Amino acid sequence: MKNRFTVGLLSVSALLVASVQIMHAPQKTSALDTSLSQLVYSYNSDGSNGTPLSSAVLTQNKPRIHFVSAANVKTTYVKFYLDGRLVETEGDAPWGLEDDNGSSPLPSDLTKMGEGTHTVKAVATQNGSNRTYSSTFSVRLTTTPVVDEPEVPVVTRYTEGLKIAPTARGKADGSSWENAANLSKLPALVAATPDGGTVLIQADAGEYNRTSSIIINNGGSADKPVTVRGVAKDGTPMKAKIVGDRTAPYSPTGNDGNDLFKFYAGAKNLKFSDLSFQNIGNVFNASADVNNITIEDSYAKNVRRFVSNYPASGEESSNITNLTVRRTNVDGFSKSFAIIKQNSSNLLFEDIVADSQGQDGDDFAMGFMLDGTVHDVVHRRVTVKNTIQTGPNDVYWNADGFVTERGVYNIRYEDTNAMGATDGGYDLKSDNTTLVRAKASDNKRNFRLWGTGVTINTCEGLNPHKRGGTSSQAQLWAGKGSNITISNCKFSDNDADTVVFHLDEEANVKVSSTDVTRNSDATLKRLDTGAQLTIN
Repeated sequence: MKNRFTVGLLSVSALLVASVQIMHAPQKTSALDTSLSQLVYSYNSDGSNGTPLSSAVLTQNKPRIHFVSAANVKTTYVKFYLDGRLVETEGDAPWGLEDDNGSSPLPSDLTKMGEGTHTVKAVATQNGSNRTYSSTFSVRLTTTPVVDEPEVPVVTRYTEGLKIAPTARGKADGSSWENAANLSKLPALVAATPDGGTVLIQADAGEYNRTSSIIINNGGSADKPVTVRGVAKDGTPMKAKIVGDRTAPYSPTGNDGNDLFKFYAGAKNLKFSDLSFQNIGNVFNASADVNNITIEDSYAKNVRRFVSNYPASGEESSNITNLTVRRTNVDGFSKSFAIIKQNSSNLLFEDIVADSQGQDGDDFAMGFMLDGTVHDVVHRRVTVKNTIQTGPNDVYWNADGFVTERGVYNIRYEDTNAMGATDGGYDLKSDNTTLVRAKASDNKRNFRLWGTGVTINTCEGLNPHKRGGTSSQAQLWAGKGSNITISNCKFSDNDADTVVFHLDEEANVKVSSTDVTRNSDATLKRLDTGAQLTIN
């Protein structure tokens, strides 16, 4: 009888016997090297003909796990640990994990051990001292060999809800596709679902031509919003296309286009999904104070603005609280993707590509613009491209990617990208502003920062490009009195006209752990009166 001890919940008497399959690791295994001490699994009670345990995949049944001592090493004692827990101690060879009848495959049956990665550690007393050996392996609970199969996408179908079609049908009350209402009835259908519900807009029956506004002044509750969603007739998500009267292709002297959705007092807890917009002035505008609006999985082409908050006549304010815009792209805008003002707060812009496509002459394009006392805003994985303003070379050319004005605060940019602007990639006057992994390239001034409490971490500035007008071409320009901290960034460019760090009067910029690559004739720093630049 071997000297054997067990510990805690994993006592050998509790082990179950199972049938076994072993799937080897992808790499080809060679014959066991008997000159090494190691952990193996084997079908033999003495551990002979073993295979290294490391990286093995155990599916079911009963392999035996053993510690095999090298031929020239004297081993007198072995403690076995499973996932950090002492489970067994043996005082003589063969050093195996098996019950007294030699039938138990593991210190717990596979179902008790659970799927995933596990580690067995053997602490062996060899030649009078303790040495540790460890192997990691995987458990996969299956009764058949594992076969890689293509992943089948799960398609959600939305069939419940009131219905809208390009042309009204039947009773036109939205109760079914046969009685679908037209788009002008959307406000009434939203009002008919105050406790939450869905309005489905049929996307595979043609375009929706709209040259006037749709005013919405109702919504759902905080936990039961009203959703307006584009779908095919079978309920599969599909972008319903709404077309306005904006001049196409864009012309600065053409028709700016109609406003489409206007939110008035009472609009709240609304979600818009799977919609497409073309040739429209302002797609979404908050005309009064509104709360909890989500716009997602949508697309727009040739618009003036995608989302804004200009108050209607007679309204003192049009603050947006809790706005989310995500997974939405715009190709072609002359003013902005988003321009949010007043005291709006708790805004999230996420997974967006906004390409102005060089629409010039609307005095002037800015990708995301925050004004007034807007606060608590996150931009995450947002890209802005090609915002331009052209004119005589003796005037300043504007047009920026991301913009904040003075009074705005608590603004965050994560994994954002600004490129191709005739002015700033980031033109930020806000305080308490954080940029994390922000990128900027091909802008006149990649980072144009004015605020205090501005922190930039792990940014990248590439190839500033002044297309015309006055002022310098720079990687970073700091405004008068600004206070900026930069760390772990990279600035790279080979243009002799570039100024890497241009600081206006009284600006204070601290730079650390940052790499700068520049043309030998380029200017590293230009400091105006009272400016301080510290580079560590």
